[in-house]
Amino acid sequence: MHAVQATKTAGCDHEDPGLVYELRFQAIDSNGRDFSFTCDCRGNVSLDDLSDSDRESYLYARTVIGREVHAPVIVPHAQTVGHSTAMPPDAILASHKDRS
Repeated sequence: MHAVQATKTAGCDHEDPGLVYELRFQAIDSNGRDFSFTCDCRGNVSLDDLSDSDRESYLYARTVIGREVHAPVIVPHAQTVGHSTAMPPDAILASHKDRS
């Protein structure tokens, strides 16, 4: 597992196995891409669990922190905390959104 320095928005004293966490990299520019990857409550992303293209996207997002994306934040995935607008957990992995 590899982690970048991330801002925690969720507590991690006692990791809840029922929660799915995301490491989110939000684009600085409104025309940029956001990146989101499944992680543990400490922001660790399992590179072994990522597809080749998702791994490349994750490593790219880490490289462009401060230039193209903000520092990542760790958040519980909305579906696991009762929000109806969430993507299913399997869709979290490297969900790239082109912002138009």
